[in-house]
Formats: sequence, structure tokens, C-alpha cells
Amino acid sequence: MCFKAEDLKRRKKSTFTVIHCLPVFGKAVLITAGIMVFLLAGTFDLSAEDNGGALSSVRYAAHFKLAYLDNGYKVVTDGAGRELLLCPRGKAPLPGYEDLPRIEIPVTRVALNSTINAALLRPLGLLDTISGICIDNSESYIDGIQSRIEAGDIVDLGNGNPMDYERLRALNPEIVFARDWNQKLLPMLDKLNIPVAIVDFFDEKHPLAQTEWVKFLAAFYDKEDEANRFFEKAARKVDAVSITTARATKKPRILSGGVYLKKVHVPRPDSCQARMFALAGGDYLFNGLEAMQYMVGYGSITLEEFYMRARDADLYILEVAPGRGIASMRQLMDAAEILRVTKPVREKKIWITQPWYWESIDKREEVVEDLAAIIHPDLFPGYQLKYFLKLPEE
Repeated sequence: MCFKAEDLKRRKKSTFTVIHCLPVFGKAVLITAGIMVFLLAGTFDLSAEDNGGALSSVRYAAHFKLAYLDNGYKVVTDGAGRELLLCPRGKAPLPGYEDLPRIEIPVTRVALNSTINAALLRPLGLLDTISGICIDNSESYIDGIQSRIEAGDIVDLGNGNPMDYERLRALNPEIVFARDWNQKLLPMLDKLNIPVAIVDFFDEKHPLAQTEWVKFLAAFYDKEDEANRFFEKAARKVDAVSITTARATKKPRILSGGVYLKKVHVPRPDSCQARMFALAGGDYLFNGLEAMQYMVGYGSITLEEFYMRARDADLYILEVAPGRGIASMRQLMDAAEILRVTKPVREKKIWITQPWYWESIDKREEVVEDLAAIIHPDLFPGYQLKYFLKLPEE
């Protein structure tokens, strides 16, 4: 279903320069000054005239919406389906939108409930607007974040489960960009009268859809042009990798999944991870899998079910949370001795993620290239991995 002008919760008419529709198969509808134009096989945003009237495609992301109104006003719909009015600084509130939370833009002081969100500000050169952040693990690997926390320039808001609301209230940021949301987060921030936008890229099914969330954050800074240029460069890189891997004469069979307490959590066939394996020229062994939902993008199966597929694998790619999970061959054998006879273990073709892998949402094209170099090393001679490493023995 397309996001149309009448879908917005407004009480008075306002002329739209353009509307962003959710991606659809076939035709998408754009409404421009009351004129309906039909375009095939794509969905497009046309920035308001105040932003230069640049045309940009939103080709992958399915969990946010952008609408550009007259005179620089915008309505965004975040990952929780909540509409927010972005109001240019110094301009009066827009009549007819009184029921929407209002944020003055461009924002200059923001808080994040995850360092992962900081990755979406990195390509826009906006890391210096972060005034408070939750550290997901012991430290952040994004340039400047850790040093600014230690210097006191960024307030440490805890580990995000939950965030330190007292520090957040004292900080009083213009908005919180929150990666996860639950029944407690939104009411608490509403009680503190602090606006929040939910950044829900982990629900996306394509690596470029995750990266495309940079456009959502860019709208709060009037940085759409920079976001569009960045995204198109990333998309061209993924296309180039796919063209290269298409030259391969075979598709190595890929095993993936983390072993925890005799259960294995594997990327679901429709997940972003599975799509990255395909883009990198691999044959994911869990395509067609029907598994109990474990978390977003993952299913849970028994170790025995995992072994049945592992017997046919050529290599094993394992996502590892920093400081947790499998970090050596010895640990893998302790957790899943049954895998000892499989080809990836025998031939030591197992790769795990680097700690900074999880802060690479803005670099998904590089992750795809890493995977392609692992799966088809002959097509990428001399390539140095950035986000993966061979599983150490100890």
C-alpha cells in the first residue's frame, strides 16, 4: 500500500511537494500539487523546493516514510509507525498538524540508545551532534565516540537496558534516536517530554534497506542530498560485487548460525543476512527452512537439525556478539562436538565477525564485499577482510 497524502493525520489541507511511498511491486503513486503521476518499478522522493528539488529514489527500505510539505516542513513516520512533524527553526507550527509531536530542525543535540545508531550519523559527518549515548557493549568502535565519552563531551547513558533516564532528563536532548522499543521506553520519554524517533532497520530484509535508514536520520538535519549521494555510492558497490560473483562457476554452500545451550539460532531465509549471502554469491543452506521465530531475522532449531544441513556445507560464517558466544574452535567443539566431522571444521573454513561488525549498518556494502571475498577468494585476490576473521583455534 502506498503512503498517500490523505494517510497523514492532518485537519487542514496542505499542498505536498511529494510523498514517499512504501516500495511496491509494479507501480508507485506520487502526488505532486494534486497531479497524479504513475511511474513503473520504483518509488521516489522529491525533496521540497526549499531543499533544492532533488529527485532521490527510496528503493529498499520498507519501515519508514518521509513526506515533504511546503516551506521546508516534513512529516516522517518512524519504525514504530509514529508520525512526527519536522518544523524548520524559526517558523511557526504548521496549522492542521497539532496532534503530531513537533521537532525543530535541523537538530543539533541528540541522544542515542545504541552505538549502532551512531553508524547512521557517521557518513553524514554528524557524530558531533551526539550529546548522550548508550554503550551496547564495553566500548564503541566508531571513531571518536569512546574518546568523547571519556572526555565528558558525550554523556554515558548506560547500556540501554534500560537507559539512565535521570541522566537523560538532565541532558534534555532535542530528540532520542532509539534502536529498540518496548512498552516502557515510549511512555518514559513521553513523561520526560523528550521526543523520540524509532530507528528500526533490523527488520529490513536487504542490506541496502538497512543502510537506507541514513536517509531517515538525514531528514532531521536537512542533509538529504548528502544521504542520497552516500546511499547511491553504497548501492553501486553492492551492484559491482554482485556482477563479480556472477562470474563464478559454482555457489559454495553456506552454513550460518550461533550455538547456544544445544539450540542453534540461524538467519531466516528472508533475513538480511541470508540476502547478503546471496548477493555475495553463496548458496545458503537454510533457504526454505521453517523454524520457530527466535528474534528478528532469526529462527531456532535443534543442534541435530543444524548438523543435518552442516554435513553439506562448504564453509561456516558465524555472527558473534562482542564478548559473548563462540570465539574459538575449542569453544565451538565444547558447544557442538557433533560438528567435528563436518567439512567446515575439518578444513578450518569457519569465519566469525569482528566486534565492530555490529556498528557497520552504514557499511553494509563492505560487509557484502567481505562475504564475497570469503565465498569466492579467487575472484578477490589479495583482498583484506574488514569485518570477519578466521575462527582461532584457542
